[in-house]
Amino acid sequence: MLGDYVDRGAESRRVIEMLVELQKSGGHGRLTALRGNHESAMLDFLERPRTGSTWCEYGGRDTLLSYGVVAPHTRKPEDWIAARDALRLALPADHLRFLSELQPFAEIGDYLFVHAGFRPNTPLAQQVDEDMLWIREAFLDAPPWLPQMIVHGHTPFAEPSEGPGRIDIDTGAYATGVLTALRLEGDQRGYIQTRP
Repeated sequence: MLGDYVDRGAESRRVIEMLVELQKSGGHGRLTALRGNHESAMLDFLERPRTGSTWCEYGGRDTLLSYGVVAPHTRKPEDWIAARDALRLALPADHLRFLSELQPFAEIGDYLFVHAGFRPNTPLAQQVDEDMLWIREAFLDAPPWLPQMIVHGHTPFAEPSEGPGRIDIDTGAYATGVLTALRLEGDQRGYIQTRP
């Protein structure tokens, strides 16, 4: 899973519950869930409530409501502290653990999985979270420099986008209803999509 499980509608809590259950059950193989910029913003809000108004500009309001918390309509620090405290109370411990343990990338075989991408011409060990969660053009426009194929999301296209050394499977499900998964088996690749 490539991230952005929250902030994309009224069911953020339910999405996290489903992922936590999948992770616990292990019945469908190993679930590797990565951190997206939206999970990062949610965790940042829990640490620094003053970031709440910015987070709510791109979906945090829906996430708060999914946990029964109403976001303030002011910028008063005390209102955002109260909202953060209410979210801390409403957030189940296994949800917080799940969010806190999300990694920025995963390497499996000949593939690297990441939410947004990597800084071009920078060794993997020197990559920073900011880029892995937010980068766009600098990554999308770069020629391949890593030996692995990079699978990412973050930048939505109408259909999966394959570029040199990378595959973008973000089809903007929150807006289009089209959720795309990539099936990898040996040297074969295929896409699985849900449509409204």
